[in-house]
Amino acid sequence: GAAALASAAVAAEEEAKEQQLQRVRAEAKMVLRSILEMTLDPSADRGAALEASMVDAKKSMGRVKEQMISRSRVRIEEDREAQRDLDAEIRSIKASQEAIQFAVAQSSFGVSAADYSSHLDGMSARGAPKANQAAAAAPAANPAAASSGDGGSSSRPSSRPSSRPSSSGGVRDT
Repeated sequence: GAAALASAAVAAEEEAKEQQLQRVRAEAKMVLRSILEMTLDPSADRGAALEASMVDAKKSMGRVKEQMISRSRVRIEEDREAQRDLDAEIRSIKASQEAIQFAVAQSSFGVSAADYSSHLDGMSARGAPKANQAAAAAPAANPAAASSGDGGSSSRPSSRPSSRPSSSGGVRDT
């Protein structure tokens, strides 16, 4: 609702600016046409009329240039606002991810908030990406839990049978 309303307001503003730019362009064309007519009219005082028309043409072109610069500035500011909104959304998503990672670490491995926080501080100090912090924090807090469900990547053998096929094609037990 609010986004559609804001979008409609921006579209209306863009339309008004476009119409104003069209009026200025039409004015510039009229000035150029009058310059052309004066140069072709043998009875006119070409010097003074041409001078006045040139001044009008410069003013019109100056207004066109100002309009275009103004539109560029508005677009740049809109892009900056959109980037700020995007950055805020990214920060929000990262905070949500960290909260989920902590909840998983706490429920799966019994990591306390203080342990997790100090681990994150240590990971940040070493420059590790935050996405891997919960995974690294949880096994460090409970090594036995880490070795039992990791698919056999631990150096200790798993107590559960493995479903990996053996070289003979059957299922082997470890």
